[in-house]
Amino acid sequence: MIDAKNRYYGFDIAPGYWDWLVAAHHRGTVHTVKSVRDEVELGNDQLAMWMKGLPKGFSISPTAGDATAFETLATWAEAGYFKDSAASEFQSKGDFFLVGQSLSNNSVVVTNELSEPNRKSRVKIPDACDHLGVECITAFEMLRRERVQLK
Repeated sequence: MIDAKNRYYGFDIAPGYWDWLVAAHHRGTVHTVKSVRDEVELGNDQLAMWMKGLPKGFSISPTAGDATAFETLATWAEAGYFKDSAASEFQSKGDFFLVGQSLSNNSVVVTNELSEPNRKSRVKIPDACDHLGVECITAFEMLRRERVQLK
């Protein structure tokens, strides 16, 4: 959402994208996790305001059932490939919960972040998803799968 807001689906040029996300949520096909929502809402921009206006159900809170997925993800991040600071930073951000809860809920992660499997200084969402077997697609792939036509 941040990348979309900052680059290709700004609220001023593509309001239909944001309307579609809300409609897709009401159909049960789009949501985020609470930790990502919390991070976005800390902002002081249009995305934060938009997020604050969404129903609380747009974000999923972690449950006890997510614990195994979080443990698996943390073990991988701390296994020694990444710098300690990278593993620690990853586990303190919404991306960790997004990947972990997607594993637990068998959800698809949508991100335009690019894989960098050789990078040691930052854990990237697509690489974490790949390791856990979580499907990870771009926003453009999501829109095509859903046959969205922004008008």
